[in-house]
Amino acid sequence: MPNRLWVGLLLVLVISIPLGCGKSATPSSPGAGGGPAYTYPFQFNFGDTGFAGAGNGQFNDPYQMAVYNSSLFVSDFNNGRIEKFDLNGNYLASFLGNPANHFLGPDGIAIDRNGIMFVSDEGHNQIQKLDSNGNYLSTLGSGTADAVLGDFNQPLAIAVDSRSNIYVADHGNERLEKCGPTGLGCVTATGFTYIVGVAVDGSDNVWVTDQNANQ
Repeated sequence: MPNRLWVGLLLVLVISIPLGCGKSATPSSPGAGGGPAYTYPFQFNFGDTGFAGAGNGQFNDPYQMAVYNSSLFVSDFNNGRIEKFDLNGNYLASFLGNPANHFLGPDGIAIDRNGIMFVSDEGHNQIQKLDSNGNYLSTLGSGTADAVLGDFNQPLAIAVDSRSNIYVADHGNERLEKCGPTGLGCVTATGFTYIVGVAVDGSDNVWVTDQNANQ
């Protein structure tokens, strides 16, 4: 578990700091790979530790984040919820997912251009689909932790492309699954040893982190 958390933190630092600071970076010294290293000015932090019955804005293992329409969505893994903040860190709301089957370890979050939110619910081996106000829409995957296409076994990170297709780091099955926005038409890519992260760029190229392969 600690290894996966560090990968999540690395992705947060790489992706979110340039968006949050709104300032150009100045190269400092060359990095280990010979390229420039950058120094970003610290802005602020928010939140503190909250366990069972945690208050608004508290976290117990916050994992991944997404930004949509000037709001920040954070997966509060051990508290089984998604928390929503404005970009100044002010708490706005919490979402528990399916009213009949609340999140059990929400991990990855991806939001498409229409504000539809996809959350990888690791404990239930499913993907939950919500609108940007946190209203539950549907569930993808049977939750049986099998290798059938469209099902998941420990789904971790999730990403979405310009057509609202979702890409799931299906960790337990050591594969990447691509599914349509309703969970149908799934295809898969295999050959990973410890898939933990996935992202989609502006050209719909898909990027995957394979932790054990250090790639």
